[in-house]
Amino acid sequence: MPDFFDLIAPRIDALDPDAGKMYVAHLGDGNIHFTVYPTRDDVDLAGQFIEEIEGVVKSLGGSFSAEHGVGLSKRPSMARRKDTVALNAMRQIKTALDPNNIMNPGKVLPD
Repeated sequence: MPDFFDLIAPRIDALDPDAGKMYVAHLGDGNIHFTVYPTRDDVDLAGQFIEEIEGVVKSLGGSFSAEHGVGLSKRPSMARRKDTVALNAMRQIKTALDPNNIMNPGKVLPD
């Protein structure tokens, strides 16, 4: 975890020096919930934060999401970062369990 903190802080500071950073960790399993609070409401800046965070996580061999579902806000990250084979397997399982796509249509997996 220290590697993540050391790598991400200067990248966030370069984008928005006064942005707030919050780290919540599961010390037993090495998972981190990292949140950035920008100083301005800017969609492009938010996207840059996400790219920096995902890039550091990937460089350390981590995943954009850990022990629970990704939710709607992480679907774009899932489309970019999840292995294609894994995504296809997930789609096949979803189709097998929900052939009529009536359970959370459009919310579980990226298009």
